[in-house]
Amino acid sequence: MGILTDVVIARPDEAQAIGLPDYPAESWTTLDMKGILYEDFGTLYDVIAGTPCDGDLERFLPFVAGDKDDGPWVFRFDDDILSALAAIPAGATEQVAAAWAASEGLQMGDWSVEDASAVIVGLVDLACQARKNDLAMFVWTSL
Repeated sequence: MGILTDVVIARPDEAQAIGLPDYPAESWTTLDMKGILYEDFGTLYDVIAGTPCDGDLERFLPFVAGDKDDGPWVFRFDDDILSALAAIPAGATEQVAAAWAASEGLQMGDWSVEDASAVIVGLVDLACQARKNDLAMFVWTSL
């Protein structure tokens, strides 16, 4: 069994509800990202911001809902990551994707630059929708 990961946009007060269903895509706008680990979002932020999280990923992507021991787990993108994602220009997607795909986490998952690029395009779209509509962006993950 692999790791299931969805990025979800929803009202900030819906975090608890996102942690309840088996498939948040049934109720919210999501991006399916099977195989992406929590830590991979930290690596992506490192790539786009140019500065490492310095092992403080919980500051940028804190746990906000779910079952802390058994999952599913829900983490909320803080404003720094959300803003950084929303600000990636279309012309920079391939460069960001290449750097992210070269990371240890994505290499272990055998991700190509094309795979990473498609995910980044989806993340940028969700981040822009979230900012435009005063929504939050969450990571829902389950085993």
